[in-house]
Amino acid sequence: MSTIDSYSDIRVYFHERLHEAFECQRMRASQETEIYLINLLAESSLAQRAETIECPLVTLLERAQSADGVERVQRFRELGDTALMVYGFFSDLIRRRGVDESYVRAMGGTGYASASELIRFVGRHPRAGSAHVYRELAERFDEIGAVVADVREQTSCSERDVIAIYDKWVKTRSPRLARRLARAGLFPEARPQGNQS
Repeated sequence: MSTIDSYSDIRVYFHERLHEAFECQRMRASQETEIYLINLLAESSLAQRAETIECPLVTLLERAQSADGVERVQRFRELGDTALMVYGFFSDLIRRRGVDESYVRAMGGTGYASASELIRFVGRHPRAGSAHVYRELAERFDEIGAVVADVREQTSCSERDVIAIYDKWVKTRSPRLARRLARAGLFPEARPQGNQS
């Protein structure tokens, strides 16, 4: 698998990873939503995203509720984007903090649904996407979060990451994690289930 360093345009890299992830999840999204996700992944430098993730989702919700006009759309979109990245790309972080995944899903869905509704009244921000993209992200937050998680697993290539993925697979027996391990050359389902001395 190609590494991110071998791409001159990071969007091409994430387009390929996202395409693979949608295939693995056996799902599709609208073309506009796929483009939105590619841009979200490409524009989210880990340092910048980590800084946003440190801010509690409830604080992002409060900021969105207190904003007006186009800024309000942007703030709700930021809530949705942050929740999606936390849910899909930084899921280990929420587990370590003891945050319930259903809370993150609810906050993300609220952010995107609110942005979708508000666009009708205030117009859209030039970089904010469109109402139907936000509506799709809100309605399919869990599925799309799984796709983002798959992208994360495709981009994880260190030995420590593979071990962490294997540990998760042992606990969950997730087919998605089994596919990720297979791409790394490990075939956990082939392991004998009988006598393990």
